[in-house]
Amino acid sequence: MIYNKNEVLKLCYELCDANIEKIMVICLTENGTPFAHSVIRTGTEQDCTIRVKDIIKYIRKYNCKNFVLCHNHTNGILDQSEEDDHLTSLIIELESDFDYKLVDHIIVMKGNPTVHFSYKDINFKFVADNSVINNEVPTSLHKKILLVANKASVKKEVNKSQSKQVICFVKK
Repeated sequence: MIYNKNEVLKLCYELCDANIEKIMVICLTENGTPFAHSVIRTGTEQDCTIRVKDIIKYIRKYNCKNFVLCHNHTNGILDQSEEDDHLTSLIIELESDFDYKLVDHIIVMKGNPTVHFSYKDINFKFVADNSVINNEVPTSLHKKILLVANKASVKKEVNKSQSKQVICFVKK
């Protein structure tokens, strides 16, 4: 899908002033124009946790079929982390099950509203392995992403009002 990247980036660059990490979802019309956006999760200076079900709930709220995920790195490193790759892969893997399309995942960094990293720009291969480690992401990794273990778990979690959180990540 072709989307209005300039309009999306204006929204993403709003995160560049933040001193804590934030995750934003931007809903797109069928012609790629943003029509709703919100920071759906805030974290700390070092990380931000998110559950895939929270992303799905937000896009369902707006009956959104296409969206962009955006978050900031407050550490001055623009490159994607391993956890960013895992989250992106899992969201893409679940597209057909929930009838949505992740059009791009954009990363911006603190203090520089002119540069960004785009998964779409690098033609990221969205492949995730369903094997997981059901404990905290190692401290050697600079971000923690809260994910649900596999497709069946995500489907179950999305539809539950009270859910137990599982911290895990997808192995390569």
